[in-house]
Amino acid sequence: MATKRSESFPLNFDEASWTIEIAVPLIFFGDFDEPERQRLSQSAIQFLVNEVGTTVFKTQYPPLNLIAEELHKELIALRKRGAIADRTEGYAPLVWCRLAVQLWLEYGIRQKSFMNPMLHWIKTKCKDGPPLVKCNLDRNGIRKTQKIPLTVFLFEDINEANRAPKNPILTISKQHAIVRPLKSTNKSNTKISTSIGKNALDLVLNLVSTTAKKGEIKNLKARFDPIHNRFQYIGLRSDLYHDLNNLYPEKMGRYKKSVLIKAISQAAICRKYFAKK
Repeated sequence: MATKRSESFPLNFDEASWTIEIAVPLIFFGDFDEPERQRLSQSAIQFLVNEVGTTVFKTQYPPLNLIAEELHKELIALRKRGAIADRTEGYAPLVWCRLAVQLWLEYGIRQKSFMNPMLHWIKTKCKDGPPLVKCNLDRNGIRKTQKIPLTVFLFEDINEANRAPKNPILTISKQHAIVRPLKSTNKSNTKISTSIGKNALDLVLNLVSTTAKKGEIKNLKARFDPIHNRFQYIGLRSDLYHDLNNLYPEKMGRYKKSVLIKAISQAAICRKYFAKK
């Protein structure tokens, strides 16, 4: 049974790294009562550092099983030298934060005992200006040093062409953050508009915005995400396509399904889970 833990978070977010042995229990099992917290976290550590000789993690909590297995893959990908060496393998706090956010968005079971101090740390960093993360990102096989907003670093999807870097550095920008409106005419959408078709893109942007504000689609949230310039939809892109097609069959019928699904990617973030506010 999971409950809210009252003690303060014992780790420093400004440290160089957190080891697997220290970070995993606090990040992924912090809300569980003892002795269950101890039992689950130790089983997870043994699994992550290959002390149990299996690629399957099993507990009575299916989402935790998926989180542990996915975390194992991500840590190996970060290491780039094969299997994890031991429990003392360390990763930057920013990397742990990104992995936690991504896995909770995908599978749920976020731990407030870690989420709350992480958010407090982020808010503190934001006081002097928008925090940026300087890191070497692997995008489609090309390594580039970039500075990206902290929120984008935490929430952008992890995939084969976009792994979290092992040693990101947090810096503070003196410029003010600019939130751009959801429009197909801004410069960042020029290439996208050309590949999809301006009319189809404009149609989907308008329909998603209208239905979100009116609450016509249950899983389409009215809250606009200023970081990604998109609305949030609980489900797949194809699910949102069918929802829109049911409401506006004549308008949606003007374009191919494949074109509209591409346009949906620019209008809404489609995921199975979103962290609760």
